[in-house]
Amino acid sequence: MSPRATPGAARLVSPRATPDAARLVSPRATQLAGRLACRRGRRVAAHCGDMLKVGERAPEIDKVAIDGQRFVLSSQGGLCTVVYFFPKAFTRDCTVEAQLFRDNHAEIALAGASIVGISTDDHRTQCRFAETHKVPYPMIADRDRSVCRAYDVLWPLIGIARRITYVIAPTMEIAAVFHHEFQAKKHRDDVLSFINERFRAARPAV
Repeated sequence: MSPRATPGAARLVSPRATPDAARLVSPRATQLAGRLACRRGRRVAAHCGDMLKVGERAPEIDKVAIDGQRFVLSSQGGLCTVVYFFPKAFTRDCTVEAQLFRDNHAEIALAGASIVGISTDDHRTQCRFAETHKVPYPMIADRDRSVCRAYDVLWPLIGIARRITYVIAPTMEIAAVFHHEFQAKKHRDDVLSFINERFRAARPAV
C-alpha cells in the first residue's frame, strides 16, 4: 500500500524527459541560481524533466561515498533502499532534510531499509556537510552529475538536483517516488510511512 495522495504529497510520475544541464561559472552562481529556481517554483518545474516512474527499473548506482566505501545500489538488499537527491549542501531545507533522515536513521535501519543522500556538491563539501550534521548514512558527491542524469532529477540550465526521493526495492524496481521541492519534512514523513507499510506487509501473518 502506498502513501495517500494528498495535495502536495507524493507524486508518482509522468513520462520521462531528458533535462539539459549546464555548468555555471562558480559555486556562488550555482547557489544563487538554485534559489532563483526555487522562488519560481511551479513555473520552473513545468520545464523540468519528469521523474522516473514507479515500476521502472532503477539505474545502477556505483560510486564511492564520502566515507571511502563503494556504494553499489544493486548490492544493498534488505527491505528497500531510500535514494534521496537534494539541491545544495548547507542550504536551509537540505540541512533540515539531512538532519531528519539522521534522526530517523535507526528506525529506518531497524526495518531493514538503507538510505543514501546524493547531490552535485563536490566531495570536500559533501564531507563537511555530513561531518557537521553527524550524518550516519552514506552520502555521494555526484560532481559529474551522472547519477542525477540517470534519475532525471537535474534542474534545467542550473544543473543541480531537485529534491526528489526514490525508494528502490531489492529487485531494483522503483517502489515509490516523492517530490516536495520546498517541504523537506514531507520527504522524511513519506519515507517513514512507506517503509512502515512495506515492513508490515512483509511480516508473516500471525
